[in-house]
Amino acid sequence: MTGSMTRVWPLICCIGFLSVLLGAAGDHLLQGQLTDVTSERWDVALRYHQLYSIILLSLYLFGRSLPKPTRLYNASIIIFLCGMCFFSGSLYLSILLNMENLTRLTPLGGVLLMAGWLFLTISLPRSRTES
Repeated sequence: MTGSMTRVWPLICCIGFLSVLLGAAGDHLLQGQLTDVTSERWDVALRYHQLYSIILLSLYLFGRSLPKPTRLYNASIIIFLCGMCFFSGSLYLSILLNMENLTRLTPLGGVLLMAGWLFLTISLPRSRTES
């Protein structure tokens, strides 16, 4: 794994930590303050946040076992990271800041998440054959 990717490790850990923190905040601190719509939005943000925290951790650890991860493989991790931040982050912030317009960024996050899967699909055969 390249030097730049090893710097992603603490960020992935922080993202996982934040998923637990925001889950607890949604269950305890925001209880009774959310409408049905914002509660559903929070749950969707949290579900994707936690799922992609695990995916990012898995990809990082798997990348360490590859002889030489490709740039596409490393890019897929960064794209997933950005997609998760745009997707979940826009939903969280739209609720916390009471700014409905921030949800316009959510589809961008979804597109980035799909792009991450495409980059990952293309990168893995190359990563294996370059050993």
